[in-house]
Amino acid sequence: MNDKIKEVVAFMKEKGVTIDELNAYHNEKLKRDFSMVVDAVYDLKGVVVTGRIDAGYLCVGMNLELQSEKTKILCTCAQVEKKRCLVNFATKGDYVAIKLKGVSKTDVKTGMILKSFF
Repeated sequence: MNDKIKEVVAFMKEKGVTIDELNAYHNEKLKRDFSMVVDAVYDLKGVVVTGRIDAGYLCVGMNLELQSEKTKILCTCAQVEKKRCLVNFATKGDYVAIKLKGVSKTDVKTGMILKSFF
């Protein structure tokens, strides 16, 4: 085992932190950092936005916030599609189509920022 890894493990034991707690903290931090710029908006049995995820990750059911210079709109991720397949999870760098609940097509414009909301 690498000396650096041994040092980190010893520190975690000293502080009483488990690997599960560390993973939960890391996953929550990544989820909080979700950000995507809206490339296009479609009306396909609901509002669908497309774009490349800039930071964090996205899960179905996440609470999201659409931001522009003047407005903030709360919505929920209903579906995520990546490479023409429905998925439950997408990460930084993925180009996705997201079906949103709680928003109308007239409210969403290209260039808006979609962020996680807690």
